[in-house]
Amino acid sequence: MKKFNFDTIAAPRHFLLRRLHSLMGLTFGAYVTIHLLINATGLWPRAYQQNVDHIHNLEPMLPLIEITAIFIPLLIHALYGLYITKVGVKYNTLKYPYGSNVRYTLQRWAGVILFLFIAYHVITLHRWGLAKFNPHNLAYQSTAKAIQVNLAITLFYLLGTWSAVFHWANGLWSAAIVWGLTTTAPAQKRWGQLCCLFGITMLLLATTAWTAFAIRGNPNLPISQTQTDERSNPALRGGEHGGIER
Repeated sequence: MKKFNFDTIAAPRHFLLRRLHSLMGLTFGAYVTIHLLINATGLWPRAYQQNVDHIHNLEPMLPLIEITAIFIPLLIHALYGLYITKVGVKYNTLKYPYGSNVRYTLQRWAGVILFLFIAYHVITLHRWGLAKFNPHNLAYQSTAKAIQVNLAITLFYLLGTWSAVFHWANGLWSAAIVWGLTTTAPAQKRWGQLCCLFGITMLLLATTAWTAFAIRGNPNLPISQTQTDERSNPALRGGEHGGIER
């Protein structure tokens, strides 16, 4: 049997596919940043519910937005990323076992962990999944309950969010090379320092978002503390039952 040769088989298409892979990764990375920012507001349950309300106010266009801006970029990026993981990690790291190649390996494995984490996350907290997420006044409680199922799941969420951060920050560094923006060693070093700073910031944000639901989260929080639907909560209507004027 003819031995597989990554250079001769993948290289002719790799140039364009790698750029598509990078572009889809940048698109999904932007979504991850927004998602973590919203989740970090879980420190304030009603604020988190209000942010979820803003998202669901995009109905009936929300499913189309999710498919085109989230799921399609994610699928393209993940499939080619898994292909790179399968054929590239051993080739790259065994032949050139240097620091950047170790980071390359970590990037691939972080991607695998992230893929598994996203699959679980969608199944348990997306309306198309098996365990239904309740966005109507109970978004905070639903999220806290899903993350606090048991210790293993709670820690898996922490590992998943950290993997997302590393994959995103390190991916930004390699994306600049892919697109020809950092062609010299000094430029790559400077951009690497900025990506490292961005990664640390994102790590703090991700840990804050995780803490909001895994540590401080209260699945049994009274709905009165998260309810934003004025029609079913008189306390939110101006002047009724001591409600605050808005």
